[in-house]
Amino acid sequence: RVHISGATLKCLGEEYETEEAFGEERSDLLSQYHIKTYFIKQQDEFPKEMPRIRVSIARKPSKKSKAAIAPVSTSCRFDEINKRVEHAIDVRSSDKLRAAYINELTLTFKDYAIESQYRNLRDEVFTSTIGCSFIVMMFILSVQVLFSVPE
Repeated sequence: RVHISGATLKCLGEEYETEEAFGEERSDLLSQYHIKTYFIKQQDEFPKEMPRIRVSIARKPSKKSKAAIAPVSTSCRFDEINKRVEHAIDVRSSDKLRAAYINELTLTFKDYAIESQYRNLRDEVFTSTIGCSFIVMMFILSVQVLFSVPE
């Protein structure tokens, strides 16, 4: 079954039959923001009437199609919440991995086998890094020579 919010139900209109899901009783976040949730009921495999769709050759989209494409503000809010939760999980898991496997003082792996594997990896961008550093150093040197004050 598909679980939707009241804002989603409002966007769907009368397209689907729904029943109340009482999600605010199961989730503190939903109850905190007073968000009502609904389940979309299972529909027949084939509807009794097929909806008629008018195909237009016009280049300009209709008002209905523009409204259908317009973003919904509540979905943006939930996307933001999901991104923050995922980021918090990533930060905590990387902190745990760092504490478990990396020496904080020397910034090397605690396990010698992993450290030797890491040291044997070829750095693909090392030569370009050295080249860019050399170019920046030459630029700084030339600026100093051009703008130096003679004594």
